[in-house]
Parts: sequence; C-alpha cells; structure tokens
Amino acid sequence: MDQVNEAGGITLSDGTVVTFDSKTYDDESNAERVQELYTRLVSEDGANFLISPYSSGLTSAA
Repeated sequence: MDQVNEAGGITLSDGTVVTFDSKTYDDESNAERVQELYTRLVSEDGANFLISPYSSGLTSAA
C-alpha cells in the first residue's frame, strides 16, 4: 500500500487517481460487533473497499 501511494496511487479508467489508507478495528470475534464495525467503516469512515473477517461465521455476518 505504501509503495502504491508513494508512486502516486492508482489511476482509474475515468482518470481519477486514488491512494489507499487502511483502518482496522477489533471485532472481538463477535458477529454483532462485525456488523457494527462494517456499518461504521462505510458510514462514518467513508470506506470504499472492505476486507472480510477471517472466519466464515463472521464473514456471513458482515
């Protein structure tokens, strides 16, 4: 991620250049917490891309 950002980011097909940032939260291996945090990442943090939790039970909750 740092290398991509240092190189100027990624140019999308419409010419927009984007850089990356990461934010992590502890879901406490709790499905309800995963839902809260995914909502927070999108609505408050403005996330455009999410990586799912490690387990299928938590992923299905997301």
